[in-house]
Amino acid sequence: MSHDASDATLSGPGPRRVAAAMAQWRRRSRLIRFYRRALPVAIGLIFLTMVGWVSIKGLLANLPNLNPAGATIRVKNPQFHGQDDHGRSFTIGGAEAVRQRIDNKEVIQLFSPVLKLATGPEKSLSVDGRLGTYDQASKSVRLTGNVHLVDTGSKADFQTGEALIDTKTGNVTGNSPVTGKSPLGAVSASSYAIYDHGARMEFSGNVRSRIEQRSR
Repeated sequence: MSHDASDATLSGPGPRRVAAAMAQWRRRSRLIRFYRRALPVAIGLIFLTMVGWVSIKGLLANLPNLNPAGATIRVKNPQFHGQDDHGRSFTIGGAEAVRQRIDNKEVIQLFSPVLKLATGPEKSLSVDGRLGTYDQASKSVRLTGNVHLVDTGSKADFQTGEALIDTKTGNVTGNSPVTGKSPLGAVSASSYAIYDHGARMEFSGNVRSRIEQRSR
């Protein structure tokens, strides 16, 4: 009888619970060892990924633009509308517009640009040329190449090599020879300025004018 009792003790529920607990402890130990090894590896991979992404961004920033013109956006027949500081409207258009980065600034290059500044009811100051650059940050437009200025209000008509238009004020200036006709007659000069949307014109440098007096 004692021999049977000993066998029951060794094979009873107590040893099975101990064996199950030992097995569970061994599984937990293996899991802990795995995490102890995997966690530093995961942290290292995250760190390497961050360093690699920063390096890739720096490399992409220093790579030359694959587009030879440096263009990011190209638009046919664009139209930009706005108002100056006094609420007077202006429009900027052209045959084509290309957004580019020039001297670390985002600008819009215009081909065959046309800029119109409202000077009054049914009146405008129109400026067109071969090329133009619209700087949205400074709200200025520079036109070059056979620039033509026409004031429909005063009937002034001028030709010059360049024009810088400040769309905030409506002023137009140019350090390029200018020739044309004003309400008073013909005029030529080395530079010019048009203020208040065509209300006032100034010429400087080798100014020559011919006054034309019309009979009443």
